[in-house]
Amino acid sequence: MEEETMILFLTFHWLYGLIWRCKKKALLISNLFPLPLSLGITYIRTKVQKHLMGKRSDKFAYEKADGTVKRTPKFKNFSTSLLKAFGWKLSCCLCLETIDCVLQFVPSFILGWIIDHLSRPSRTWNGYLLCTLLVFTVFTTRCIWNLLMLQSTLYVLQIKAALMDAVYLKALKMSCSAR
Repeated sequence: MEEETMILFLTFHWLYGLIWRCKKKALLISNLFPLPLSLGITYIRTKVQKHLMGKRSDKFAYEKADGTVKRTPKFKNFSTSLLKAFGWKLSCCLCLETIDCVLQFVPSFILGWIIDHLSRPSRTWNGYLLCTLLVFTVFTTRCIWNLLMLQSTLYVLQIKAALMDAVYLKALKMSCSAR
């Protein structure tokens, strides 16, 4: 996990250094990066910034720029915008976690049924059916657990990328205003 974090950190450091030097953001991202990486960075940034920009209300924030008055939107809290951007994904992970926890107990119940089946004389195909059901349940539980680990790791990396993106944007804005 540390190598992935370091690779993301170096990627964003290089990206924003390049953007700072060239000051052609859209052209730079589309030309220099391979398509999946540029789409991923753009997707994460637009996903979070869509929720970060506040809705316009009765009270607007005004600022003067070059003698003109322009209307700027109010900004919301960054943590709530992260929750709105990634909340449904995290709720999907929570649903998978719940299904996985329920399926953890099913094989023990089926094993109890198999033991009860062996203690009394009955047809053998019932036992084979229970054993097949046990194998299917264990396989399904393992698949759901692997899917849960994959999805949660992916979403955590996307949230890390969004946080690093926000930190670098804030640093660039602060260094620009300090000049």
